[in-house]
Amino acid sequence: MEEFIEAEEITPVRVMQGDDKVKKPKKSRKLKQRLNVLRLVSVLLLLTLIYTGVSLYNSNKRLNETESRLKEALEQNEAKVGREELDERLEAARREGLTEGRIALKAEIMDRLSIPDASSADMLRELFDDYVYYVSDNTYHFVKINDELPKHGISKDELVKDEKGFYDYIKNGEKNSLRVVDVSQFQKKGINWEAVKAAGVDGCMIRVGFRGYGSGALVEDECFEENIKGAAAAGLKLGVYFFTQAINNAEAVEEAEYVLERIKGYTLELPVALDVEVPGATARANELTPAERTDAAEAFLKRISEAGYTPMIYVNTYGMFGMLEVERVYSYPIWFAFYNDNIYYPYEIKMWQYTESAEVDGIKGGVDMNLWFQ
Repeated sequence: MEEFIEAEEITPVRVMQGDDKVKKPKKSRKLKQRLNVLRLVSVLLLLTLIYTGVSLYNSNKRLNETESRLKEALEQNEAKVGREELDERLEAARREGLTEGRIALKAEIMDRLSIPDASSADMLRELFDDYVYYVSDNTYHFVKINDELPKHGISKDELVKDEKGFYDYIKNGEKNSLRVVDVSQFQKKGINWEAVKAAGVDGCMIRVGFRGYGSGALVEDECFEENIKGAAAAGLKLGVYFFTQAINNAEAVEEAEYVLERIKGYTLELPVALDVEVPGATARANELTPAERTDAAEAFLKRISEAGYTPMIYVNTYGMFGMLEVERVYSYPIWFAFYNDNIYYPYEIKMWQYTESAEVDGIKGGVDMNLWFQ
């Protein structure tokens, strides 16, 4: 699985292997400092906009209340108030509303940022709980939550972590989840799948391959065959995924056929997933509009479904709200990546990828870990 970071930090992720492998230049200390300053300035500007909005809201509210009271007094007492006096009273109400707005907003921000390890991202998520937000190209994006789409309803208290750092979903005192790793050639060959199962893992999502983000070639993951045979022999539930760079529906169907050809003969109890990400600044699919990318994703998922498998789409916050049209794909099972102790995503999901650095017996180094909701 390609590397992800928290939703507020959208950057190009791990580069692919083979003919598309490139090296990323290291950022200098001065450049990092400049980026940090820009990020801080962006947050401060956003807070200023929030403050202005709340202030104006309070001001308008006070104006409306004052105007209503004045009209009521005029109707009841037939008092005569000059236009100048009325304007003065309204201006006083506006100033009072602005002052109250400043005080309330400052207190709210201070309260939320005083929580240990709090971040501006956490604060924004709580303040704008009727929106989903993400950052792309140094710009904050707010997407209104669609009340008509089904919600997942999973509370933070129901996500229980054990001493190994593995999550379980405990609903009404009962476990309603599976522990699932996802692997690719990044984990190298030689995974001890018997040890993985003994460690408490129930299933695995294995990368079949990818389309090169430069060449457009279809490439099988170097460890696919070894991993799927080993995991099957160990008795783990199997699922697979493919990293897409299709730029049209025909290429998306071609990717689906590529996957179907390679999973013949294996019993999959978990889905066939389409991995939607941005692998680099010059990737061939980067210029697709959300509508075009959604068209291609649907073409892949439809073909997988026609072949008798369960389709699924893998995204993070940016992938879903910045790259796709959420209303068109929500009906497919969603595999959502968010590295935190809760799920920052409002709609139904089938699997949650909560870390890229889990320590699992039988696998060298860190590995992606997921929670499958039954």
